[in-house]
Amino acid sequence: MRQTILIIAAVWAQDEVLDLRSPQEVDSYRSKGLIPFRDLVDESPGPQFSCDRLVSRGPIKLPRQSAWREKVRRSGPPQNHTRPSDVGIGYMFRSLTSTYKSDVPLLTAARQSWMADAGSSLEILLLVDCDHDTDVASQLRPPEELEASRPDLPRLHFECYYPTYQRIDASNEVTAILNNFDKFSALLKGLLRILPHKQWYIKLDTDTVIEPHNLYRFLSFFQVRVLRGETNLYFGDAGELPQRSPNPEDWAMYRIHSRSKDQLFKRPGWQDLVKEYYQDRKTSQQSTITYVHGGLEGFSRDALQSIVSKDCIRRVGELPCDRSIKKHCINKPEDATVGLCAHLHKVALVDCQPCMQNIAGAPVVDGRTPGVVQWTRHELAKVFTSDARFCPRPVSVHPVKDAHDQRTIYRALHAYTHKVHAAESMAVAPPE
Repeated sequence: MRQTILIIAAVWAQDEVLDLRSPQEVDSYRSKGLIPFRDLVDESPGPQFSCDRLVSRGPIKLPRQSAWREKVRRSGPPQNHTRPSDVGIGYMFRSLTSTYKSDVPLLTAARQSWMADAGSSLEILLLVDCDHDTDVASQLRPPEELEASRPDLPRLHFECYYPTYQRIDASNEVTAILNNFDKFSALLKGLLRILPHKQWYIKLDTDTVIEPHNLYRFLSFFQVRVLRGETNLYFGDAGELPQRSPNPEDWAMYRIHSRSKDQLFKRPGWQDLVKEYYQDRKTSQQSTITYVHGGLEGFSRDALQSIVSKDCIRRVGELPCDRSIKKHCINKPEDATVGLCAHLHKVALVDCQPCMQNIAGAPVVDGRTPGVVQWTRHELAKVFTSDARFCPRPVSVHPVKDAHDQRTIYRALHAYTHKVHAAESMAVAPPE
């Protein structure tokens, strides 16, 4: 029997698990968690996409009829497919002249690999660390290796960000990471201001490799099925729910719960925000808030506009916490902060972990992630087996902290996609 991965958004209350796939809970998607991707799959015309692991050559078996799919089902011809010009991508970037862990080599590798296939109408915003003592134009002058003026590559936009910790170096990198919610908020606002007419916005880390054609197909899937009428969506890798422990502290990241160690839900500042956003009804203090890993975070335009409104990310990130209870405050890293704001604004998360792979716990040695190429090739080779990890059209792999490795992994993702496409074409070809 073909294995099926079901991602379940759960609310833990008095040791009871409520499955949000049930019809009576459909209206709670907006405020209580994530939408299982398979609830969006149906037989309507248009581009198909699967977030299931590719464990066999058989066709995708649709799940049971879900109330969510029934809610978003519509008639009529499918809309146009997503084009590169429909998408805006944003990076948080160190100083372009930084000699400490420069981001330029990784972006150069991206320009020479996946960006070369992404389409020239794709636009990318780089939010660059600047200082007040140097001329802005010189700080935003792109290095020659980025080939910023090439007309056949995606267009690069540069904007300054003035961090309170000054430029990142070995002495303050931890401070910068723990307070990057402010820069993240500035990046999301910048995307809406500089690229205001996009349908989709993607935040990428510089050590993330993507397969752009698979990304466009993924977005086309949403455009056909849920973009009309249900536009408050964001997506990424929310990790996998473990099958045994109900204790969130045992979960593989990406979850915030009332029993989480830093006690966010008990802090007066968070409770004040809940009262502000949930004026008509009180949100449960037993809710589990799910968020995506920061390697790739995607938003519809409506979702992004909601999340940055009322300066939500900065307000959540600035909530005080007691570091004697837990060293790292969960409300300060940007991926958790955007998840908390999505919860407050009732923006639903769609999880697609098998297509947006984050190598959890990957060690970093001398600025590299050893074994990431071998890991990716090994996992891609498991296609059509019960141990398969990747979906049919993988969108991203993270973290890849070496420029040469980025080029190698992009070629591997590209070759894998062609292999799967060829297998699908043979499966539907008429017998001779």
